[in-house]
Amino acid sequence: MQSDLLEVISKEELPVEQQIRWRNVDIVHRLRREPTDISEFKHYEGLVAIINDNGTAALIHPRLFRIIGLPFNEKSLSLTFYGDERKCAMTCAITGFTDKAVAETAALFWSLGHAESSNPSLTIRSHDNYGDGVFDFRAVQPEQLARMFERNPTRNVVFSYLKISAFQSTVLATRTHPVHLRFGCFCAIEDDGDALASTLSNRQSPIGSLNFSAVNCSDDRVWLSDVNLKRLFQIPFIDELILDGCFSDDLIPFLFASPISTIRLDDCHGQITQRIHIAPDVLSLELSCGQVYPTHSLFSYLSYLGHRELTKLSVFLGCNDDAQDKDIQELIRFIGARPDLQVLKWSSPLRSAELMRDLFAVVEQHKGLRTFQIVDFPYKMDRHHEFLANLIKRNRVIRVVDSDGELLINGNEMHHTHSLNRFYCGLPNLGHESPAIRPALVKEALMHSAKRDFQRGALLLAKQTDSLYQLVRSVPADLPTSDDGDNRMTQASAPNLPEVNSSERKREASCCCDHSCKRAKI
Repeated sequence: MQSDLLEVISKEELPVEQQIRWRNVDIVHRLRREPTDISEFKHYEGLVAIINDNGTAALIHPRLFRIIGLPFNEKSLSLTFYGDERKCAMTCAITGFTDKAVAETAALFWSLGHAESSNPSLTIRSHDNYGDGVFDFRAVQPEQLARMFERNPTRNVVFSYLKISAFQSTVLATRTHPVHLRFGCFCAIEDDGDALASTLSNRQSPIGSLNFSAVNCSDDRVWLSDVNLKRLFQIPFIDELILDGCFSDDLIPFLFASPISTIRLDDCHGQITQRIHIAPDVLSLELSCGQVYPTHSLFSYLSYLGHRELTKLSVFLGCNDDAQDKDIQELIRFIGARPDLQVLKWSSPLRSAELMRDLFAVVEQHKGLRTFQIVDFPYKMDRHHEFLANLIKRNRVIRVVDSDGELLINGNEMHHTHSLNRFYCGLPNLGHESPAIRPALVKEALMHSAKRDFQRGALLLAKQTDSLYQLVRSVPADLPTSDDGDNRMTQASAPNLPEVNSSERKREASCCCDHSCKRAKI
């Protein structure tokens, strides 16, 4: 397919080794000009082979693919471009005989724009060939590395199966725009992060996110030394720091005292995966494992939270282990000891009625909790919803919601309890109204949302004794007490109270009748 971008060439024009290399490829191309955006290749279907003047080849495909078994000890590097929602947009595999030539071609392709994506991402991987055919990423020059961000200054970049030099890490740390860098599986930094930490320490603008987590990787190496991790913890311009959790306990106090907006720990050891998300007012704990349950490290983290305000807690413990029950008990005690906690998202399975009773008892007595989200309600432990019904009756200010943030309701009685709780939570809003109109709002509530409901009427008047006093004073002493006199009593009391317009009536209804709490998102 001829175009202004690619020219079809005859394989006879290639050197002998290239002819042998591409003997199974029907068509090979040469670039007529330098491309500017990856969208220029989307019109080509299947594999496109491009031979470059420096002796390298670029294999382009619209989907993921890998090169296996390169002849002649060729060196190779793979570039995978992702668009929105991590959808693969293009893969470019570069092969060549020298590191310098591969780096030169790589710089051309990773400088391509990605105008069709609002959140572009690029994964750079050196193929794990055997022998002398492994590409040395350190051959990439600073100006070539900088081209990665020419047209995509804030793109996400993932490095894997390669080693980054100290000088290259300095180039990455001095981008003018916030970037999102991940040093992934089998990626190493030459000086254990000395140059990176030093450069970031002198930075005065946000860097974006740094990810040193090797997900789905059995390698236990530490990408940064503990000294450099400690330095990173003290840098306020990092928006998000993601680590693999493999560092000494001596760093835990610095971790929780860090000014970084969000810190996430991914602890990868075989089947064990532990995630801890830390933000100024948010802590999210996720722990799933296969056989061994690393509780010591988990609760050593929690022990450092005493000084830190905590408003949201998300918990998932996915182990099928007897030790899990003991650790859930520890977490339940931790929840009860944190009066500042406002939102609790519980995703862990409750395998016994005793655990469920203990959890609900702590939530019932908690003074700060306002939202209790149960992702997977244990119906087997509470078939008749007794725990749930007792909880919302004894704690009027808490909302118990499902995974979608909707109220957990079973039958009319529970619906009535939730409605009464909304009424109760809306009562304090009346105290913020002007004293001149508050008695009229109380009267309006008595006539509508609390009409023929002794419990609501009693709650309303108990909270508004001054308005009750004014209402009693406004009632004539000779007012009839029969049922026929109900309307006349209302009419007699009305002239002594200020009129409330329709908009104020709606505001009162919002306060007392249908106080809607916003869904809590963790």
